[in-house]
Amino acid sequence: MLFEFKKRIKSLTICLILIGIFLFFTADLFPANSIGNSPESQIVIIFEIGASGGEKINLSIDSLFIGRDNDRISLLERPRKLNSKQMAGDQILLTEKLLAPGNYHDIIIYFGMAEIIVDGEMAQLRTSPDGVKVDVELNIESGTTQSLFLEWLPQSTAPDDFAYAVDLKIKHPEIPPPGSLLFVTNEKSDNISVFNRFNNRLVGVIKTGRGPRGMVYSKFNHQLYVANAADNTIIVINVPTMQVTRTIDLNYGDEPSRLAMSPDEQQLYVLNFGSNSLVVYDLPAFQEIDRQIIGPEPVGMGVDQSFVYISSRLSDEITIYDPVNRTLSIPMKINSTPGEIYICADENLIYLAADDYRTLTIFDTQNRASLASINLCSVVTGLAYGSTSNLLYAALRDCQEVDIIKVEEELIFGRIALPGQPGQITLEPENRRLFVTLVDQNAVAIINVNSQKIVDIIDVGQSPYMITVPY
Repeated sequence: MLFEFKKRIKSLTICLILIGIFLFFTADLFPANSIGNSPESQIVIIFEIGASGGEKINLSIDSLFIGRDNDRISLLERPRKLNSKQMAGDQILLTEKLLAPGNYHDIIIYFGMAEIIVDGEMAQLRTSPDGVKVDVELNIESGTTQSLFLEWLPQSTAPDDFAYAVDLKIKHPEIPPPGSLLFVTNEKSDNISVFNRFNNRLVGVIKTGRGPRGMVYSKFNHQLYVANAADNTIIVINVPTMQVTRTIDLNYGDEPSRLAMSPDEQQLYVLNFGSNSLVVYDLPAFQEIDRQIIGPEPVGMGVDQSFVYISSRLSDEITIYDPVNRTLSIPMKINSTPGEIYICADENLIYLAADDYRTLTIFDTQNRASLASINLCSVVTGLAYGSTSNLLYAALRDCQEVDIIKVEEELIFGRIALPGQPGQITLEPENRRLFVTLVDQNAVAIINVNSQKIVDIIDVGQSPYMITVPY
């Protein structure tokens, strides 16, 4: 009897150990289905060089701490060097850090090398060995992101000696109206960078779920819908307040990647990469009203007045969904591996990138015929169309460039070299500037489409995925 009892205890112990090992190694495979279930909060610190910051800067920040009660929490994994390319007025995303919710009271920065060029001369920059302290009052709530803007202002201490001291202060950016904003999902930062697109200044950061990817904006109710691939959720953001107002739970394993909306904004289309499915939501009720299995590895989606078009990499066709009858129509057969897709509803055209042949093919949606094919140098990662110029813009991954295409002439009109690997691209409503995610640079390049030149590069979070401009 005693032997049997010991044997059962031993077996139970082994089972508990095996269950513990299983849970440890699979914790990341079963994420919480809502950001509200996670206590993790986030602080994002933006270092801004003030307008009086001199002509050029050579600066290193050795360490950065935030204070809570009697504790000092390090916010930098390694020293940051800001070289002479950083000019006065620049914003630098200094750090993103997960913190426990609570009240924080100060920031201390320890500088290493510090030089400043004023009027063409190198000036001495005096920094304290005790660091530069800035008093703050931060109440970081559970599951949120708090953005903190630190303005760096060198102040003249002895004009005759050409010496400067460092002054840091908290800056509160003004939030412009929704039409002036630009949103960037940062997949590995689990947040959205929010910019004033008219002056290219970061004005805030919004916490999302895990792995934010696609977005779509509702101009009727000023809401932004964001797909969180790792959380299997869609969050709804009220743009005027920049607050998350609702979380929509999808099925486990859906992995939503792209979003689109019906022309009347009554239905939300969710393209799920993980479950190879298209899910349709009734927006007034936030209810799933249809779910269709589509081709494997769906990558792109577009909408016109009648149908939803979906491209899947492991298929030789374009899936066509009829939202009225809630059925899949006869697909469009193609002789290539479908990639990114763009629907030009006004002209009844489909622009489809073929990943295997590295071409861009133009289809007529009325008779489903191929009209033209244009050779490209690489796989396409993003497409945008200028309605006023009738020019198509294609971001090319391996070539690291954006090609400007005259569709009617089947001609590449221009090429714009990029400083990194492009992802998704977006053309602003005024058709003046093109925004390009630089996935490996954690940045967004801004291109003037008239001069075909990069006019600015702005820091965002890790692995930027998509850009949306509300209009």
